[in-house]
Amino acid sequence: MIFDGEYGSRVLQNELKSPVSGILSLAQLLMLEPPGTPELHELAQAIYDRGQKLLILMDNLQDLDRIQRGVFQLEREPLIINNLLDQIVHDYERALKLKGVSARLRVQGLPLGSAPLMTLWAKENLLWGILDNAFRNAYEASPSGGTLELGVSLEGDLINIILENEGEVPFDIREEFFQAWRSSKPQGLGLGTFVIRSFTMALEGEVDMQTGAGRTTLRVSLPQREGKLSL
Repeated sequence: MIFDGEYGSRVLQNELKSPVSGILSLAQLLMLEPPGTPELHELAQAIYDRGQKLLILMDNLQDLDRIQRGVFQLEREPLIINNLLDQIVHDYERALKLKGVSARLRVQGLPLGSAPLMTLWAKENLLWGILDNAFRNAYEASPSGGTLELGVSLEGDLINIILENEGEVPFDIREEFFQAWRSSKPQGLGLGTFVIRSFTMALEGEVDMQTGAGRTTLRVSLPQREGKLSL
């Protein structure tokens, strides 16, 4: 368990979420001030964007705790996957450039910029947790100058998210790839893939990993349907 039941979840709400919300408000005020330097406005926007991501991460922690305790309730909403992929590209743009890794994103076989919009009924912070953790893991595992590919396609009533990167998962953790506290990175906690599996199962999907011949492929399959379910 991540927290000590609902009490711990409320502590997170009061002790962390409230201050972050205050930071977001201050960043918004800075952006509404009379025009200053472009750098100041860019800095205020960066503070706001990172604050929003912190709120999503806290929602993810709360949901992960509820999933582990068997009290999570899933309420689906229509999400445009293209928009989430755009945000992923924006968030990791600088890191990709610094490492010299290129990313190719496609929806229904077309480049993201010209692809049709694809809707998935899910919970936004859970879907974001899957995409963000998967993309970060693939980026960190990619060698300098490497390429990673993220493709999304609709097959029947399933939306498949396939992420492929150069590099193989070490032999000693392949069988425990989705377990918590198992990582091949020196300072890794081994929670990213655990979150991917937990959130995929909460969305009634399936996830698997294949590695070999110098590449690793992560596949997440999620039902596209509309509805409200409880776990």
